[in-house]
Amino acid sequence: MKTAGGKIGFGFFEGMKYRESTDSFTEFRNYKNSLPRKTIISHIKNLPVGIAGFPVKDIFTGEDDGVGAIFSDGPFTFPVQFLRYYETYDIGIPPEYEDYLINVVGLK
Repeated sequence: MKTAGGKIGFGFFEGMKYRESTDSFTEFRNYKNSLPRKTIISHIKNLPVGIAGFPVKDIFTGEDDGVGAIFSDGPFTFPVQFLRYYETYDIGIPPEYEDYLINVVGLK
């Protein structure tokens, strides 16, 4: 996770085109969350999206993966592609973001 401009970024995996793409996908496989996966997915799908405006590719297949865009949730930002990886692979969200979702947003 990186902090920039008062925001905490995560899910910017190595191989993505974003400037801050330094997170290890393997590290996210180690995150185990207490919130139900479907609750997290539902919450993320309701967040506003900011467009970054450049083409991105899947980090595993190299296939086109749409246009670069960012979710913003309180102090956290993460790429839209993170949601697809989260839905597709056995990864978790960082504990700091889960704490925020439980203690600030009120998810259960």
